[in-house]
Formats: sequence, structure tokens, C-alpha cells
Amino acid sequence: MEIVRQAAWTKDDHRLAAGDQFGSNTKTVTTTLVLRLVAEDENGLADPVEKWLPELVKGGEHITVRMTLTTPVIWVAPC
Repeated sequence: MEIVRQAAWTKDDHRLAAGDQFGSNTKTVTTTLVLRLVAEDENGLADPVEKWLPELVKGGEHITVRMTLTTPVIWVAPC
């Protein structure tokens, strides 16, 4: 008996490119994973984004992980 089947769209390549945005379900999953890392003391909500994504986010030294999790939409843009 098959109870759950992986949706076909989840098998595709979903890499983000400059100009893309993510939200809705992606944001929920990302937040859950980040909070698990926080619980395991792997990262902190007050950590600057620059610490985890060096040179990928313009102004990343002034943006905290907490700020990215509470922003409604994240845009991926070239630096």
C-alpha cells in the first residue's frame, strides 16, 4: 500500500539563480532546517549572513540569520 509518493516537481533541479525568489513552502522548510541547526548549536540567529554565505550577499555583515527568517520574501541577486 502506497501512502505517500514524492511529487514529480520535487525531483527536478531547483537551484536558485540571480533574480529568483523563494517563499511559501520553501521558506518554511528553510526556517525549520535553520532552527534545527540553532538547536544543535551549529549556528546562531544573531550570526551575520556573511559568516555562512561569504561574499554572496551584499551587506551580509549587517544582515542576521534572524532577519532573513522574518523577511516575507528573499531575493537572490548578484553581488
